[in-house]
Amino acid sequence: MLRAGLEPAVFELEHDAAHRVEVLAVARDVLRRAAVFVGGFDLASFAGVFGTDDDTSVLRALDRLVRSSLVVAEHVDGRVRYRLLETIRQFGIDELAVADLLDSSRDLHARWFANAVVAKWAISNGPGWGNAVDWLRTELADLRAAFRWAEDRDLSTAVDIAAHAALIGTEANLFEPITWAESVVDAATVADLPRLPRLLCACGFACFVGRPATAATHAEHAMRLEADPRYESCEPGLSAFIAALANDYAGRLDRYVELATIADGFGCAALAFARPALASDTRPDAGQRAPPSGQQRDGWNAALRRFRRPLLAAEHDGSAAPSRCCRSDSRGRVRDRRTGRRRRLLRRLGSAVGQRCVGEGHRRLRNG
Repeated sequence: MLRAGLEPAVFELEHDAAHRVEVLAVARDVLRRAAVFVGGFDLASFAGVFGTDDDTSVLRALDRLVRSSLVVAEHVDGRVRYRLLETIRQFGIDELAVADLLDSSRDLHARWFANAVVAKWAISNGPGWGNAVDWLRTELADLRAAFRWAEDRDLSTAVDIAAHAALIGTEANLFEPITWAESVVDAATVADLPRLPRLLCACGFACFVGRPATAATHAEHAMRLEADPRYESCEPGLSAFIAALANDYAGRLDRYVELATIADGFGCAALAFARPALASDTRPDAGQRAPPSGQQRDGWNAALRRFRRPLLAAEHDGSAAPSRCCRSDSRGRVRDRRTGRRRRLLRRLGSAVGQRCVGEGHRRLRNG
């Protein structure tokens, strides 16, 4: 009788012990997988990288790890992000290596971040621009780690990360991804990848970090590929816009004016770079040209003003070499060093074309 009365209690204890062992196993697995995140993660990114469907089990494991001081939980903008102390992260990396899961986990991590940054770039041309920039700032460390891992293993993944991170980040004074793009552009050109034009546009932003001549070459290469249906390009006219800026900084005013005129023919390019204030859902689809409008001209001028700021910021903090063709005075105004060709150039442009195509840039020349 006594033995019969104890059987339910023994069964319950055994079940509880098995459950605890299972929870510990899940927590250990979560801990070692979380080690691939360099800058922290949230539940969505963890689930996205590792394809986890059971969010509840992951949350329970994270809660146990937080209470055990193995994982740090931080509340950022109403969301919870988790991170591992570096010593714990290295332990997790070692555990993945012992289980022969390190390379596959890093592959998953890199591919997920590549897809994520492409998705953020896709919404950045409009009201989602601020969200995309905030996300890039938060995840920059993991994007860097993912790029470095993929650079020698999966060129397509590395190109996606470098190109789209640079396209998003440049407007927010995040110049590091430009160097990522430049480091893989030769290999991507040889491989003839579908998103090569986007990578070349990203390399065109090197005009903001002291390499305007090389930047112009890459941007004009992107222009030549833009109409080819084999490639996935940026917005129509964007490569011409970047090429115009690069040639301006390289001191090639004639080419700058020529490319600015070409870019102005694509209304969506002006809207794209006046984001987020002027971007709208009514811009033409890829491959379609729109007649210039007052809004598009305003967009072009706003774009030029917007892209002067990263250059001046880079020159101010010493992260970029000063532009060959312009300097900023004590009031922050950009002044052109060339004086001899200014009047002849503006006469050739004509007042109507000058106002329509390069508004702010040529007002800078007139007032220099």
